[in-house]
Amino acid sequence: MTTQPEVEQLKLYDVDASNYLRDMLFGDNLEKRNKWFELMKNPIFTPKYMLTLDQQRELAMQRIQVVSDAKLFSIFDFENDPINIFTAHEMLGQMDGGLATKFTV
Repeated sequence: MTTQPEVEQLKLYDVDASNYLRDMLFGDNLEKRNKWFELMKNPIFTPKYMLTLDQQRELAMQRIQVVSDAKLFSIFDFENDPINIFTAHEMLGQMDGGLATKFTV
């Protein structure tokens, strides 16, 4: 099993290859993707465990507010830029599966 320091060392080994693979895998508008990755650094998205149902709901609402304030998508994207809706759903799913579900609803 690879430990975190080893992963960081691998990233330093060939940054260009790492970036190329990231861009190839994520596709879409890479500038948008980078904004999502920056948003994911917000401590509100740090995983939290053993929460009550009310706490889970409150955390989801806080996270939805942060995502909404970031203005990375619009309701009009369903018509004007549907790929951006898929991007938003995919990125939210990485942050919190429940959040992605709430976003969809």
